[in-house]
Amino acid sequence: AAERLFDRGKGGWFGILLALQVVLNLYLSFPVVCFFALYAGIRLIGLPDRKAAALRFLRACGGAALCSAVVWLPMLSAYGASARMRGLFSILAGSSLTAPIETTVPTVFCLFPLLPFVGYTLWKDRKNPMLILFALTLIPLFVEPVNKMWQTGDYMAFPTRYAFIALFCGLSLAADALGPRKEGEAAPELAAPVRQHCLPLQLVGTLLSVGVCLVMVRFSSDWLAAHVGEMDAYSSTLWGDEASFAALLTYYLVALGAGLCLFALDRVGWRFRAVTGLCLCALAAVEAVFGCGVYLIPPAEEPTDYAAVAELAEALDDESFYRVKMERKLFDVNWVGGIGYPSLAHYTSMTQATLMDTAKKLGYSGYWMEIGSHGGTLLSDALFSHKYVISRSGGEDAVFQTPNYAITESPWVLPLGVTYLPDGQTELPLDRLAAQNALSDLLFGEELMRAYDFSDSRGVIDQSGEEGFSFAVSDNTAFVSWEIEVEGRQTLYFDLFDRVSNALREEINGAATVYVNNRLAAADYPSQSQNGLICLGSFEDETVQVKAYLHKSFTCSSFGVYGLDEARLAELIADPGEGLSSSPNRLSGEIEAGAGEHLLVALPWDAGFSARVNGRTVEVSEVFGLLSLPLEEGLNAVEIVYRSPGLVAGGVLTGLGLLLCGLWTAFRCRTGLSRRLAAWFGKENFRLFGRAGERAGALLSRMTPAAQKAALVCCALLAAGVFAALYLFPLILNLF
Repeated sequence: AAERLFDRGKGGWFGILLALQVVLNLYLSFPVVCFFALYAGIRLIGLPDRKAAALRFLRACGGAALCSAVVWLPMLSAYGASARMRGLFSILAGSSLTAPIETTVPTVFCLFPLLPFVGYTLWKDRKNPMLILFALTLIPLFVEPVNKMWQTGDYMAFPTRYAFIALFCGLSLAADALGPRKEGEAAPELAAPVRQHCLPLQLVGTLLSVGVCLVMVRFSSDWLAAHVGEMDAYSSTLWGDEASFAALLTYYLVALGAGLCLFALDRVGWRFRAVTGLCLCALAAVEAVFGCGVYLIPPAEEPTDYAAVAELAEALDDESFYRVKMERKLFDVNWVGGIGYPSLAHYTSMTQATLMDTAKKLGYSGYWMEIGSHGGTLLSDALFSHKYVISRSGGEDAVFQTPNYAITESPWVLPLGVTYLPDGQTELPLDRLAAQNALSDLLFGEELMRAYDFSDSRGVIDQSGEEGFSFAVSDNTAFVSWEIEVEGRQTLYFDLFDRVSNALREEINGAATVYVNNRLAAADYPSQSQNGLICLGSFEDETVQVKAYLHKSFTCSSFGVYGLDEARLAELIADPGEGLSSSPNRLSGEIEAGAGEHLLVALPWDAGFSARVNGRTVEVSEVFGLLSLPLEEGLNAVEIVYRSPGLVAGGVLTGLGLLLCGLWTAFRCRTGLSRRLAAWFGKENFRLFGRAGERAGALLSRMTPAAQKAALVCCALLAAGVFAALYLFPLILNLF
């Protein structure tokens, strides 16, 4: 469709297909749009009517952007608010210069059989713009900062999710070698023996081509059976290694040999016209089967595991608002929602930065784009309405029990929506003890958590100061211990936390192993699956010994053992009042409030929320990363509505785009459409419509030369900007 736009001046199909690409395959739209920006900039060089072509290209892209705005505009807003935007500069600056080629390069190995044909295209047509694009899409396979920029600044599910573009360029170049000769290109001169014995030699060549394919079939089967354990490293770990790279490279070098044989037979004329294409299709089919054997393996989680979790579904008959949490990470965090229960825990590619900040500062575990419900304290669990807890065994307190899991009901629950008096503090500190106390002070006017000083240490130099905690470890037996005299009933927590991050692995991970009363509480903490607060247990009027063996020196923002007074918390949440009820995209209810009080709603703040109190629109502000809105003294009828940011504007732009595209089509068409419109609107009305179109067309004709010049400049700037953003910007950040 793009070639049709530049060569024949027909851009309609390109605009339609680009819009459909954005609507139906949004996640791949970023590299596709970047590719076509580069493609246009290169393709226009040397084109006789490049000014007109540039205008057609921008017109098609503008129409596609308008018609698909209802999809990409909300997505762009979500991306801007997601945790992916955190630390883009530091991610690019801190990445290695070279990409992990054991993982990235094998994604284009399947082109090896076509490389002889690609090389032939390079030899006969060095000005082919696709050659430059092919080279540009291969560079990120080797240069890590560029690799990340092609994926919006970081990996998104696959380390070369744009590699299909490189494959497309390679296929296009190979097709040029196999396709019909261009105008003025001479036919290859066949040797005399070939001319004299053409048919017999073509039969021999056909048999040889088939033989090459059969050899590849047998070799693929044998190589897969012998080396699948080495080659499937990516499927098992999401990363390739040296062994998998070597095994895959060996196989595809043999495939390259097969491609060379087919190319040689093609060039000397020892084949029928369609034989080479058919044999290459056969090689592609062989590679596809081979690739399935390497990359399609049994799932990491057996279906029986999910079936055991699914047994918990529909066990709760509760019409109030509640969430379900896990005692620890028992299974994938999305499975709680998958069996139909509301949960704080989830993983998406666009997890909100505000939610991640709030959850981690309040002591919940998480990494990358995943937020867990395990961790936290009784206080934060109450705020988030964690009314039910999934554990391995619930004992007599279980409200539902299966052979594998149990659900228990927690008494520590607040309704959705709690009134408070603002104190001016709107952000949670990094110190998680301070964060818990800031929350309790906001809700109840007092601090409920206390820290205990450690009583003994060995092999540890405490270098802590006002800026945080710092410990230098001198030997492998270093430890810090606490001997705590618990008064009343308290829940104790251990914490070691540095900063809010979406890194897959953090430097502080594995810093400590924690014991409570000589019982292991956490090994190699923090870890990817457990980096929130560790609940050491509930204790009453007894001495508790906590020992943390430190495995390495570290600096952090939060460290120590904390205690929460259960009796006092129970008093404070004993009579919470009514909360809000939920329905799709809407919360509503009646809230009793005192003078100057606000409502804190345990939902992550987002620009898409709007609220009305007693029929009056009020501002929804962010407090501790959650929703807050002012109330009036007395009874308040509260209604909170959510609408995705950009959805309305995107819908308007899409409607406008469809209207403009329809009008443009009507003005451009002169045959069948004209007759249909005349039939629909009546001949007299349509004549008026036609005259208006003619006047508009005349105006456009006068504007066209200037518009074409501007379009050419825009295309050049767009291509240069995309090149700078994808290639120069990340390299400069990384190198300097």
